[in-house]
Amino acid sequence: MIIQKFNKINGRTYKNWSWPSALPDFSLYNLIYGWNGSGKTTLADILRMIEKRQSIGEDGISEFSFVCDGRTITNGTIAEDQNPPHVRVFNKTFIDKNIFNNGAITPIYFIGEENIQKQELLSKKRSDQKDAQVAAANLESQKKQKEKELEQLCQGKASEIRAWLGITSQNAYHKGHFAKDCDALITAGDAASYTKTEEELNTLKTTVTSSVKQRVDSLSLSVPDLQKEADEIRNLLQRTVVSKTIEALTQDQKLAGWVEEGLDIHKNHPADTCQFCTQKLPAGRLKDLEDHFNQEYKALDAAIKEKIAHINATIDTLKAVKKPNESQLYDDLVSDYQSKRTAFDQQIEDCITTLSALLAAVEEKKASPFAAVPLDVQVHNYDSGALDDVNTVIAQHNKRTDNFNQSIEAAKSAVKKAIAAACIESYSILKSAVDGLEERCKTLASSIQLAETQINDLEKEIIDHKKPAEDINLDLRSYLGHGELQFSTAANEVGYYITRNGQPAHALSEGEKTAIALLHFLKSLQDQNFDLASGIVVIDDPVCSLDDTALFYAFGYIKKRTQAAKQLFILTHNFSFFRQAKNWLKHEKSSSFFQTVCNVENGQRASRLKEIDTLLRDYESEYHYLFKLVYDETVKPAGNDLAAYYPLPNIARRLLESFLAFRKPGKQNFHKKLESLDFDVAKKTRIWRFIETNSHDDQITATEHDNTILSETPQILSDLMALIKHEDDRHYEEMMNLMPQTAQQNQNLKQGTAA
Repeated sequence: MIIQKFNKINGRTYKNWSWPSALPDFSLYNLIYGWNGSGKTTLADILRMIEKRQSIGEDGISEFSFVCDGRTITNGTIAEDQNPPHVRVFNKTFIDKNIFNNGAITPIYFIGEENIQKQELLSKKRSDQKDAQVAAANLESQKKQKEKELEQLCQGKASEIRAWLGITSQNAYHKGHFAKDCDALITAGDAASYTKTEEELNTLKTTVTSSVKQRVDSLSLSVPDLQKEADEIRNLLQRTVVSKTIEALTQDQKLAGWVEEGLDIHKNHPADTCQFCTQKLPAGRLKDLEDHFNQEYKALDAAIKEKIAHINATIDTLKAVKKPNESQLYDDLVSDYQSKRTAFDQQIEDCITTLSALLAAVEEKKASPFAAVPLDVQVHNYDSGALDDVNTVIAQHNKRTDNFNQSIEAAKSAVKKAIAAACIESYSILKSAVDGLEERCKTLASSIQLAETQINDLEKEIIDHKKPAEDINLDLRSYLGHGELQFSTAANEVGYYITRNGQPAHALSEGEKTAIALLHFLKSLQDQNFDLASGIVVIDDPVCSLDDTALFYAFGYIKKRTQAAKQLFILTHNFSFFRQAKNWLKHEKSSSFFQTVCNVENGQRASRLKEIDTLLRDYESEYHYLFKLVYDETVKPAGNDLAAYYPLPNIARRLLESFLAFRKPGKQNFHKKLESLDFDVAKKTRIWRFIETNSHDDQITATEHDNTILSETPQILSDLMALIKHEDDRHYEEMMNLMPQTAQQNQNLKQGTAA
């Protein structure tokens, strides 16, 4: 699987660029040359996006599509593509992600993106573990403080309970017992039902400190229905006697009673004389008395006497009720007993009052048997509930006596629960705080332990994946051509110590970082998860800051490690490296040479990929190409777009520097070499001013220019070509002969414009 071409690129300096129909597809070996700022780095970054299967790139790469084995893949589909090309890219991003220095006094370097990621994770794990340890210490301190507050609460309340219950031994009831009681209330969720007032607690205390008492008999009382009794008496009072009455006896009931009793005596002791006065009884006197006290009279009298006796007996029964003395009962029941007994006593009193009134009415009837007697009595009927209430208290007393020990324990339990319920909210808050802190401490402890395990595993993985320092040193020597940089490892260290000439390498140069990263990259091509023979390798600017000797070694190393790839892309702005790669690849059967260029189009810089210029392809010097670029500008029609002239001061400078390098090989600086030429002084001054004001040594494109000078670009470049021709006419002519077609085309274009 190979990449054949880019269909479209939109981003950075590529403005909706499409692959030209005349541009050949990529080959198995591809060399792309481009100055800085021409769009070469963008191509490398897109290839890395393909490697990482990223749909959106950094710094404005918004859209691309490419053809791979006849199949078109876009940045929008690359992430889900089931059969993406296997790409490995070396570029600036790879360098940044694969070289890491911890910045210590004796720096330790980490090589490889995977190891760096693990090292970053390791550092984070260590930092997180340290933070967790600090947090755990703080939580432990908070927990101890809350435990102390909870302990003080439990100790204080346990002491209070011992005082209430008269417990002298601290071991009999201590903070642990109190905590257990509180936990039971919280579990049951009924703490509010156990709260007690101070008075209720005192009552419980009395129960706890009381002695056992004897059982007390319950009360038993049978009281007739007083309303019914009143109704019977009302009927009795309405009864009258019909007889032959003796007026004197009718008027005087006391006398009548005396006479009636005397009549009975005379009847039981027959005599014709009065036993009181011994006088002879008048004839018919006994008969008159018997007629007065007849059977009807006697029946009524008997009924009245019976009712009087019944009422008196009932009153006697009520008065004879024997109620327990208060001292017989347990102290905490006395108050309730007094209340219930008072109600019962009132019931008795009311009943006796009713019965006494009825008795008085019957007594009145007894004195008036021959006349109806009215009844005006307010009846208070007896309520047995008052007696039941008294017996309920007595039953409580007896039950406590029967279960005295259990009652004492129940009272003790009630006291404990009441005191616990009173502070259950404070206890719950403290207990929850302690439990919560305890749980958080356990969680942190588990996290710390897990982090410790992960740290150990990461350290082992990094150490296991490290390549031996000796192998790296051999590769470095082969790549750089010298052994100034040396890698070494210490026991159990996860990174490398690097020395330069025997001293710690505190800051690697860009060239050294590039070299180390590239060596790691080339080693990674041998990983099990990448098949070089079917993979695509991309190397962008691998020889940054290397001198020519080191560059030669580096090229040989790269060639050796990459030539077995299925497809190879090499991108560079270094002409010396380009020349080495070109000389290698032009002998390969399937190789292509491309060039990135950046021109000004519609006021904006626009990059594109094209076939490499024939002068770059066919000759060993960049000088030929620079000469052509400057000459082409001198024969183009004059334009008004100054932005198109921006790269030309740098191109002119590099052309003139190259020309003077072999024309004036001395040690003078660039300006002195220019001044030494026997050429028009005004033109030399104008060339120098143009180059010095608008060019920069390290790049082809520049951001700031003097537009007053930049507008003279075509004329100044003509002066530069005239200078070269003046200094070395033969050289100039030979250079022109290398590009006759281009020169002729430009001449024709110039003539057509003039016409």
